[in-house]
Amino acid sequence: MTISRLPVLVLTFLILLLAPTLAALTNITLDDTNPAFVWTDTDPDVTIPWAAITPESGRCSYCSAQPPTDDIHNQTWHDGNNNSAASLTFQGTAVYIYGIDVQNPANITFTLDGTSAGFHYYNGSSQFIFDSLFFSTENLSDGVNHTVAWVLHSTKTGDGGLIDYAVVSVDAATSSTPSSSATSTPPPSTKKSKSKVGPIVGGVVGGIVALALIVALIIFLRLRRRRQPATKAEPIHPFVDTAPSPTATTGATAGSLRTMGAGGEKTLDVSWNNPSPVIPPTSAPSTVDPGSTDASSIPTRTGREVELESRLALLEAHVNHHMQMEPPPYVPGSESGRT
Repeated sequence: MTISRLPVLVLTFLILLLAPTLAALTNITLDDTNPAFVWTDTDPDVTIPWAAITPESGRCSYCSAQPPTDDIHNQTWHDGNNNSAASLTFQGTAVYIYGIDVQNPANITFTLDGTSAGFHYYNGSSQFIFDSLFFSTENLSDGVNHTVAWVLHSTKTGDGGLIDYAVVSVDAATSSTPSSSATSTPPPSTKKSKSKVGPIVGGVVGGIVALALIVALIIFLRLRRRRQPATKAEPIHPFVDTAPSPTATTGATAGSLRTMGAGGEKTLDVSWNNPSPVIPPTSAPSTVDPGSTDASSIPTRTGREVELESRLALLEAHVNHHMQMEPPPYVPGSESGRT
């Protein structure tokens, strides 16, 4: 396996690992006409229930909000007033409820499975805001029925509220959420529209990119380390002995050996200035059998050694000659005081 193929293999492995999880999650859009919605009133004395507006029914004559239908999902919505209540039962891991913001609205409170889950109140200045996210919750247990309920409460400025559609994130293999009027397409993308797929895909892509950058950095550092030249070793210079040779120093200062003999003073020149001719090395006769002795074990002498031995021999000869000479004859002197 080459280093250049490592990032590709890592990314491929991650994609294959995460693909089944991403493929199992599906967003289902439920229009407000879907039977999963239940439009009821919490107070039986309410005289104005939810008004269901569809292309077939036409516009609501008594509704205060008259939004254009071109920007409304399937051109259908439910218009409520004070104390109008509704609920949505589903199975999935997340739910998103969208509506239409209007001026002077009611305060809409939400509960999830009987527990308070927040509210929505629009205080902007725009006349209509389409695909506005009224409520959302995530990380729900899949395969279990969940119920989101909401109630409209009048405020000092108004009491109206318009519900358009809902989006449920489900596992397509196990979902039992009614889908007779559902569509598999995601909701219209607006600045307030949210979906679970977006965070999931963003997180996966971000993680893959981060991992790819880390792998690329490791590979770059390894390649850079391999390309750096090896440190050159310092050259080792052989040690040179600069001490002067005996020939250069003793030759000029060497004196003469003087001896006294019968014939007078004799001088023996032991100077190194004029060395005698080098006698080639000779090997002494050996009594050892040549066949039983290795030739490399026979010692050899250099010319310098032979020359030194020759000079020592001459010096020894002169000394022996001086010591063997007879003493000078005795000459008796005159005795004084003899008669």
